[in-house]
Amino acid sequence: MNRKERRAMRVQGRAVGVDSAQAHPSAMSTLGQLFGQAVWHQHHGKPNEAAKLYKQVLVLQPDHAEACNNLACLLLAQGKRDAASRYFERALILLPQLFDDFDSVVEMLVAVNPRLGEGMKRAASAWPRPLPTRELSGSSFAATYADALLRHVLESTIIRNVDLERLLTSLRAQFLRFTADGGAIRTLDDNAVAFCCALAKQCFINEYVFAVTPEEAEHAERLRQKLVEALAQDSTISVIWPCVVAMYFPLHLLPNAQALLDRAWPPALTEVVTQQVREPWEERQYRDLIPRLTAIEDGVSVQVREQYEENPYPRWVHAASVAEPTTIDEHLRHQFPSAPFHPLGNGTDIAILVAGCGTGRHSIELARKYR
Repeated sequence: MNRKERRAMRVQGRAVGVDSAQAHPSAMSTLGQLFGQAVWHQHHGKPNEAAKLYKQVLVLQPDHAEACNNLACLLLAQGKRDAASRYFERALILLPQLFDDFDSVVEMLVAVNPRLGEGMKRAASAWPRPLPTRELSGSSFAATYADALLRHVLESTIIRNVDLERLLTSLRAQFLRFTADGGAIRTLDDNAVAFCCALAKQCFINEYVFAVTPEEAEHAERLRQKLVEALAQDSTISVIWPCVVAMYFPLHLLPNAQALLDRAWPPALTEVVTQQVREPWEERQYRDLIPRLTAIEDGVSVQVREQYEENPYPRWVHAASVAEPTTIDEHLRHQFPSAPFHPLGNGTDIAILVAGCGTGRHSIELARKYR
């Protein structure tokens, strides 16, 4: 939660505390009162009272992102890192816009998992050399592989922190080295495989921007060819092969990529195959099905389209989670629980203009939010 958000929440908390007697006697109003009181207690040094109130809010509305985020901050301040991590992850699922302040996300990751911060420092000091294998196979990295919050971040947004990127680049090279040693592969536990899959998703999301050495590129190409041949021959394939190949090449560009869809994989790898094979195939089908108001034929219009497609903004992976669609009246009542207003009574005839819908995140979220 950044400074602007904290200030807004303090104002909301004071307003609710003063005007609660005038609030509308509805579930939304009660929810707003509880949240405002929780914020007030949090910023007046009463963490236990605030935590109880946030939990009451989440009982009434489990998808309340701000309550999840604030409760996570409280738990983290109390040293309850595991519990805080779960609430932070839930908040990021519910409100992907939190990724926009990525510096705060990195601070959160390091606060929840201090060993991650240590690894980032070592990777930054060693750069441009990768971290040696002995440093990447210790207990500190076992904790990193098991970090569900970090895995969620890798799967959900582009990493925008240099030190973290350098650590991930070293880890990617380490996984590639593992594939050259069958004995090393057998030592990878479920957490390491899940992390490997999350890192493969990250590489696909960031369009393979991580640095790669010539030797590393040669090993990656050799592994890619081995995977292609194994798929063509219907041979047994180690789970780690598609994971590591997906860290260096998008799987849908393999000549026999569809064969990946015909195999049974562990859930984490199934998600990678879905992201890199099934969804690109579906997107190609959508291109022919989405209606167009007018044809894009003018030279300038074609250039503008190409510019947007080459540099999409905003970049996003998941739209915000919405439990139940709401009306504008319900939204206003929830946002301003203590303020009287005349209901608009729009019913289902509402029309919302999205000026500059970009890559569609705002349009999709609004369409899912209101009824």
